[in-house]
Amino acid sequence: MAWNAMKRYLITNVGSYRLRLHVDSAFFIGDVVLENFVGGAYDDLDVGGRTVVDVGAGVGDTAILFSLRGAGRVIALEPYPRLYGEASLNIRANGLADRVVLVNAGLGATDGEVCADFSNLEEYAPFKPSSRCDGKVRMYTLRTLIKEFEVEEGSALKMDCEGCEYEAVLNADPGDLAVFSQIVIEYHDGYREIKRRLEAPGFSTEVKPIRSAAIPIERQGYVVARRR
Repeated sequence: MAWNAMKRYLITNVGSYRLRLHVDSAFFIGDVVLENFVGGAYDDLDVGGRTVVDVGAGVGDTAILFSLRGAGRVIALEPYPRLYGEASLNIRANGLADRVVLVNAGLGATDGEVCADFSNLEEYAPFKPSSRCDGKVRMYTLRTLIKEFEVEEGSALKMDCEGCEYEAVLNADPGDLAVFSQIVIEYHDGYREIKRRLEAPGFSTEVKPIRSAAIPIERQGYVVARRR
């Protein structure tokens, strides 16, 4: 791992990739490397030439990963402004700004703006509307997101939004879910409801454990879904 003092980036080789991360993103390096790049959390997504909707972009690592693996376009949503700022720096530092559409927004059951609390970002935290209004954040439903960004049939969906998956998926129209040929969702409070919801419009599903930590699969893991 090298240190670029002028631009304040950590530069490291991860497998076959040379990755640049802004120094303020280093707190999340464990997730970036152990889970996503080395651990293969999203190896089940065939992103080559596809549009990938990346919900919960964090510091931009998965948007970078999908782009490096040949995604035609990545639409990356991150509601927290600080993480969004880090993602923007990292995407540009890796030369991928022309392939990633980064949006400071979240996904949920309704469209509009919500007040949010930005005070606790020492770890990934659930994004929820709050009575404390540090700022307002745009929220999309899956339907509006698909329409606004012209997400085409056969795209891929990745979701790791620390709990928003239940609200977003359980309230999504089956036809909107069916736009995607592949979906990987990291769940944070059990998988059964999400699994049933995805199977209803014709997905086959598989449940997989978190790779970088010993967490019971009943509590947290991945639902991997493919169109039959």
